[in-house]
Amino acid sequence: MANKMVYCCFDANTEGDIPVNNDIKYFNLFKAWKNNPNIDFDFFNVHEEYKIPKKYLEEDNEAKIKEYLTKRLDITQVFVVIVGEHTANLFKYVRWEIAKALEKNIPIVAINISGENGRDDKYCPAIIRDELVLHVPFDLEKIKTAISIWPQNYKSLKSQGVKGQRILKQ
Repeated sequence: MANKMVYCCFDANTEGDIPVNNDIKYFNLFKAWKNNPNIDFDFFNVHEEYKIPKKYLEEDNEAKIKEYLTKRLDITQVFVVIVGEHTANLFKYVRWEIAKALEKNIPIVAINISGENGRDDKYCPAIIRDELVLHVPFDLEKIKTAISIWPQNYKSLKSQGVKGQRILKQ
Protein backbone atom coordinates (compact mmCIF):
# COMPACT_ATOMS: atom_id res chain seq x y z
CA MET A 1 0.00 0.00 0.00
CA ALA A 2 1.40 3.39 -0.98
CA ASN A 3 2.02 5.82 1.85
CA LYS A 4 -0.68 8.53 1.82
CA MET A 5 -1.31 11.57 4.01
CA VAL A 6 -4.38 10.30 5.88
CA TYR A 7 -6.67 12.33 8.10
CA CYS A 8 -8.89 10.20 10.32
CA CYS A 9 -12.12 11.68 11.61
CA PHE A 10 -14.03 9.81 14.32
CA ASP A 11 -16.04 10.06 17.50
CA ALA A 12 -13.48 10.92 20.16
CA ASN A 13 -15.85 12.09 22.89
CA THR A 14 -14.43 11.77 26.38
CA GLU A 15 -15.22 12.69 29.94
CA GLY A 16 -11.84 13.79 31.19
CA ASP A 17 -9.43 11.06 30.08
CA ILE A 18 -12.16 8.41 29.84
CA PRO A 19 -13.51 7.59 26.36
CA VAL A 20 -17.30 7.69 26.18
CA ASN A 21 -19.08 5.64 23.51
CA ASN A 22 -16.45 6.52 20.98
CA ASP A 23 -14.64 5.08 18.02
CA ILE A 24 -11.06 5.99 18.88
CA LYS A 25 -10.34 2.27 19.31
CA TYR A 26 -10.71 1.89 15.54
CA PHE A 27 -8.26 4.70 14.90
CA ASN A 28 -5.90 3.05 17.40
CA LEU A 29 -6.24 -0.15 15.39
CA PHE A 30 -5.08 1.77 12.29
CA LYS A 31 -1.96 2.78 14.22
CA ALA A 32 -1.42 -0.79 15.47
CA TRP A 33 -1.66 -2.13 11.90
CA LYS A 34 0.86 0.48 10.76
CA ASN A 35 3.29 -0.49 13.53
CA ASN A 36 2.96 -4.24 12.94
CA PRO A 37 5.85 -5.41 10.71
CA ASN A 38 3.72 -8.35 9.53
CA ILE A 39 0.97 -6.11 8.13
CA ASP A 40 1.35 -4.01 5.00
CA PHE A 41 -0.55 -0.95 6.16
CA ASP A 42 1.41 2.24 5.77
CA PHE A 43 -0.03 5.71 5.95
CA PHE A 44 1.18 9.07 7.13
CA ASN A 45 -0.97 10.02 10.10
CA VAL A 46 -1.49 13.79 9.79
CA HIS A 47 -2.56 13.80 13.44
CA GLU A 48 1.10 13.25 14.34
CA GLU A 49 2.24 16.17 12.19
CA TYR A 50 0.13 18.79 13.94
CA LYS A 51 -0.51 17.71 17.50
CA ILE A 52 -3.04 19.84 19.32
CA PRO A 53 -1.51 21.17 22.54
CA LYS A 54 -3.10 19.54 25.57
CA LYS A 55 -4.05 22.91 27.07
CA TYR A 56 -6.36 23.66 24.11
CA LEU A 57 -7.97 20.25 24.48
CA GLU A 58 -8.40 20.65 28.24
CA GLU A 59 -9.91 24.12 27.78
CA ASP A 60 -11.99 22.86 24.83
CA ASN A 61 -10.72 25.91 22.96
CA GLU A 62 -12.75 25.36 19.81
CA ALA A 63 -11.05 28.11 17.77
CA LYS A 64 -7.52 26.85 18.52
CA ILE A 65 -8.48 23.20 18.03
CA LYS A 66 -10.03 23.99 14.64
CA GLU A 67 -6.90 25.95 13.72
CA TYR A 68 -4.82 22.79 14.23
CA LEU A 69 -7.39 20.63 12.45
CA THR A 70 -7.21 22.99 9.46
CA LYS A 71 -3.41 22.61 9.35
CA ARG A 72 -3.90 18.84 9.23
CA LEU A 73 -6.47 19.13 6.45
CA ASP A 74 -4.10 21.31 4.41
CA ILE A 75 -1.68 18.40 3.99
CA THR A 76 -4.29 15.64 3.66
CA GLN A 77 -4.52 13.39 0.59
CA VAL A 78 -7.27 11.09 1.88
CA PHE A 79 -9.89 11.95 4.49
CA VAL A 80 -11.19 8.91 6.37
CA VAL A 81 -14.30 9.15 8.48
CA ILE A 82 -14.91 6.21 10.78
CA VAL A 83 -18.69 5.85 10.79
CA GLY A 84 -19.95 4.57 14.12
CA GLU A 85 -23.12 4.71 16.15
CA HIS A 86 -22.81 8.42 17.04
CA THR A 87 -20.98 9.84 14.02
CA ALA A 88 -24.07 11.29 12.32
CA ASN A 89 -24.92 13.31 15.43
CA LEU A 90 -21.52 14.89 16.12
CA PHE A 91 -21.54 18.45 14.86
CA LYS A 92 -18.97 20.47 16.81
CA TYR A 93 -15.90 18.82 15.28
CA VAL A 94 -16.83 15.77 13.18
CA ARG A 95 -19.34 17.54 10.95
CA TRP A 96 -17.07 20.58 10.77
CA GLU A 97 -14.10 18.40 9.71
CA ILE A 98 -16.20 16.68 7.04
CA ALA A 99 -17.49 20.04 5.74
CA LYS A 100 -13.91 21.32 5.50
CA ALA A 101 -12.79 18.17 3.64
CA LEU A 102 -15.62 18.66 1.17
CA GLU A 103 -14.77 22.36 0.81
CA LYS A 104 -11.10 21.50 0.17
CA ASN A 105 -12.09 18.79 -2.34
CA ILE A 106 -10.30 16.05 -0.39
CA PRO A 107 -11.28 12.47 -1.34
CA ILE A 108 -13.38 10.95 1.46
CA VAL A 109 -13.55 7.30 2.49
CA ALA A 110 -16.35 6.40 4.91
CA ILE A 111 -15.42 3.31 6.92
CA ASN A 112 -18.42 1.59 8.47
CA ILE A 113 -17.75 -0.17 11.75
CA SER A 114 -21.13 -1.86 11.26
CA GLY A 115 -19.54 -3.86 8.43
CA GLU A 116 -21.83 -2.36 5.79
CA ASN A 117 -20.29 -2.37 2.30
CA GLY A 118 -21.91 0.79 1.04
CA ARG A 119 -23.50 3.75 2.74
CA ASP A 120 -24.66 2.86 6.25
CA ASP A 121 -27.99 4.69 6.15
CA LYS A 122 -28.46 4.34 9.90
CA TYR A 123 -25.20 6.07 10.91
CA CYS A 124 -23.80 7.92 7.89
CA PRO A 125 -23.60 11.68 8.48
CA ALA A 126 -26.16 13.51 6.33
CA ILE A 127 -23.49 15.85 5.01
CA ILE A 128 -21.89 13.03 2.96
CA ARG A 129 -24.92 10.88 2.10
CA ASP A 130 -25.18 12.21 -1.45
CA GLU A 131 -21.55 13.21 -1.96
CA LEU A 132 -18.90 11.44 -4.02
CA VAL A 133 -17.64 9.27 -1.15
CA LEU A 134 -16.28 5.72 -1.12
CA HIS A 135 -18.09 3.64 1.55
CA VAL A 136 -16.37 0.49 2.83
CA PRO A 137 -16.72 -1.91 5.76
CA PHE A 138 -14.16 -1.87 8.58
CA ASP A 139 -11.90 -4.52 7.07
CA LEU A 140 -8.11 -4.24 6.77
CA GLU A 141 -7.86 -5.26 3.11
CA LYS A 142 -10.78 -3.08 2.01
CA ILE A 143 -9.42 -0.10 3.93
CA LYS A 144 -5.97 -0.56 2.37
CA THR A 145 -7.50 -0.74 -1.09
CA ALA A 146 -9.73 2.28 -0.48
CA ILE A 147 -6.90 4.49 0.78
CA SER A 148 -4.70 3.38 -2.10
CA ILE A 149 -7.10 3.77 -5.04
CA TRP A 150 -9.68 6.34 -4.01
CA PRO A 151 -7.71 9.60 -4.41
CA GLN A 152 -7.02 8.97 -8.10
CA ASN A 153 -10.47 7.52 -8.80
CA TYR A 154 -12.10 10.42 -6.97
CA LYS A 155 -10.27 13.01 -9.09
CA SER A 156 -11.26 11.23 -12.28
CA LEU A 157 -14.91 10.83 -11.30
CA LYS A 158 -15.11 14.40 -9.95
CA SER A 159 -13.74 15.80 -13.23
CA GLN A 160 -16.53 13.93 -15.05
CA GLY A 161 -19.17 15.46 -12.78
CA VAL A 162 -20.04 12.15 -11.12
CA LYS A 163 -21.78 12.36 -7.74
CA GLY A 164 -23.08 9.94 -5.12
CA GLN A 165 -21.82 7.03 -3.10
CA ARG A 166 -19.32 4.51 -4.38
CA ILE A 167 -18.51 1.04 -3.04
CA LEU A 168 -15.66 -1.38 -3.58
CA LYS A 169 -16.52 -4.32 -5.79
CA GLN A 170 -16.47 -7.60 -3.87
